[in-house]
Amino acid sequence: MNGAYLKQLRKSKGITQDDLAKALGYSDRSAISRIENDSFDLTQDKIKQYADFFNVSVLDILGVRDEQPSDSESDLLSMFQQLNDEGKSMALEYIRWLQSKYTT
Repeated sequence: MNGAYLKQLRKSKGITQDDLAKALGYSDRSAISRIENDSFDLTQDKIKQYADFFNVSVLDILGVRDEQPSDSESDLLSMFQQLNDEGKSMALEYIRWLQSKYTT
């Protein structure tokens, strides 16, 4: 588990520990604090709840990925996920154009 990543997810959404605790069914924020400090293991159900709540993969929650996204990457992903299908298509077109101009 990567508590720092979970904390980053929460903060990037502007959610307090209290709000997240309520959303995930904890009685108070102390569980969220322990999770973010890597002193509390999540059950499979809670891992899935976290992934669904933040719209990320279970692998991301488990810290299986080799590389965690930077703050700016998390912000971009969050903004992209909020777009409707047409917006996502347009964003991808623009990113491909940027790649053609600014990558070597």
